[in-house]
Amino acid sequence: MLAHDLKAPVVSIRQACAMFDDGLLGEVSGEQLEVVGMITANAATLERMVGDFLDIVRCVEGATQLHMEQVHLPAIVHAVARQLAPTLEAAHLTLTLTAAADLPPVWADGAQFQRVVTNLVANAVRYAPPASAIEVAVVGDATNQRLTLQDHGPGIPAADLDSIFSRFWQGEGVSTSGNCGLGLFLCRAILDQHGGRIWAESEAGQGARFSFEIPVDRRATARALATA
Repeated sequence: MLAHDLKAPVVSIRQACAMFDDGLLGEVSGEQLEVVGMITANAATLERMVGDFLDIVRCVEGATQLHMEQVHLPAIVHAVARQLAPTLEAAHLTLTLTAAADLPPVWADGAQFQRVVTNLVANAVRYAPPASAIEVAVVGDATNQRLTLQDHGPGIPAADLDSIFSRFWQGEGVSTSGNCGLGLFLCRAILDQHGGRIWAESEAGQGARFSFEIPVDRRATARALATA
């Protein structure tokens, strides 16, 4: 009930914007469409905040239920790129992906990993300068697959690198506007549940690089789930 009450207004906003965008409410000027795009992007941000909040509540209460399946990480990135297209366009950013064509699937909850990638990309958007690229790469071997996301923002202070995944953490190196300090905490919680790990690297003025690894073998993930 709480999830519906929190999400319903945001869904209504996005649906109304889609009607303007599709011309269902009459002719709309280019300037008006630009405003509609901004509203759509901000509604998507609010929707992610609500989703993060609800998932954090479930994690704290131990009520998270994972739906395991074979997941292709590059496909997850493509789905996130489509989902965040209005946000990326409004910020004048591009999202690039480099991945081998023969990467095998991993055993994971696809929806949860889409949340992880969404949060990482959304975090990069807040700090990447206009007209720059957010670069995503997926590599792997027989044991693990690793996704790395690089932005070209101001970077993260070295003293904060060990703290940014803490719940409600706020600092100068990572923008917390739009996620209340929950997004990166949720990313770590999801990786922990899957027997994976996540970390950040940065140098002042050189942007930030976020990476996570997840086991390829479903037996390794199953062991992590059994001990979670």
